Amino acid sequence: MNLNLIALGALGAVMMALVLTLVSSAVHRRRRQRRAQRREVQMRRVRPHLVAMASGEGEKEDEDVIDAVAAEDADLLAEAAVEMLGKLRGEAHSELVALLAGRGLLAAARRQLTARSPDSRARAALLLGATGDRDSVADVARMLDDPVPEVGRVAARTLGKQGDSGAVAPLLASLDGSHRLPLGLVATSLLAIGRTAIEPLRAGLASAGRNGRVASAEVLGRLGAVESIDGLLAALADDPDREVRLRCAHALGRIGAPKGAPALTRLLTTTDDVVMRAICARSLGEVGGPATVALLVTAINDSQHAVAGNAAEALVALGPAGMAALETMAVGGGSGAPYARQALAREQLRNPPEREGASA
Repeated sequence: MNLNLIALGALGAVMMALVLTLVSSAVHRRRRQRRAQRREVQMRRVRPHLVAMASGEGEKEDEDVIDAVAAEDADLLAEAAVEMLGKLRGEAHSELVALLAGRGLLAAARRQLTARSPDSRARAALLLGATGDRDSVADVARMLDDPVPEVGRVAARTLGKQGDSGAVAPLLASLDGSHRLPLGLVATSLLAIGRTAIEPLRAGLASAGRNGRVASAEVLGRLGAVESIDGLLAALADDPDREVRLRCAHALGRIGAPKGAPALTRLLTTTDDVVMRAICARSLGEVGGPATVALLVTAINDSQHAVAGNAAEALVALGPAGMAALETMAVGGGSGAPYARQALAREQLRNPPEREGASA
């Protein structure tokens, strides 16, 4: 009986602890909701005044409200500004940036980049990114190695918005550092920097770490950087890492320069790497010419599905000569016939023929 009583007492204690935990969680959740609601009320108060100032139609009342908010809760004003700056362009964006700078928010944000609180560091970077602040690029770049992963990710996004080519090398290095950032995130930021990133990316393709070279090849291809062809060809031939070579082959196709055709042709016909052959086949559709048709017709009969399918799509990209070859293959009985028919059907879906009398 005593044991039963002890067991019941222990069970009661566990149940009571569970109830207290649930109650405490509900209380905290309710407090968070109330804080969020109060925050939203405050944001609604300041937004119209920021809009008026950004549009150049602000009056003394608007300035007074903004000054009061800046004095009482600078974080609130910064948060509202970040939200708005993402929607503004041109003169309106410049007006709002000037307003924030005039009230010391940008200078304060630069100081907060080294704050002890991770949230403070992240908020500061968000504001500096939204304003496109170039004076803080070096300081934000140092945050890429922040021990708090989310702060490093915010820093990477900020550098993309700041659009300074000086951020390219640190972004590439962040892919191989002690706190590695995701390749997709860094590539997006590099693309946001734009064509001014091409020269440092060319350098990165030759000298960065493994992941940095992968990103360099990928972004150079997406930017259509014709001036990087020689570097991509060199890396395609000599880089020790397979993933880098694969990205280079893909980039050559994206760029579409005929100069890449001989190297892609050589790999398609000599390598045992199925993925490389498939990429080379697809890229030849973008860089090849009439002389490439026969090679791709042979590739459609390849025993590897990826190679055959990509060769068929490449023939579509080559235009009339490629389409004629596909039509001939589609009625034949070879192993490539199904791939030819599929490629023709997909092209017809993409570009349906005009029906007779439609123009009437």
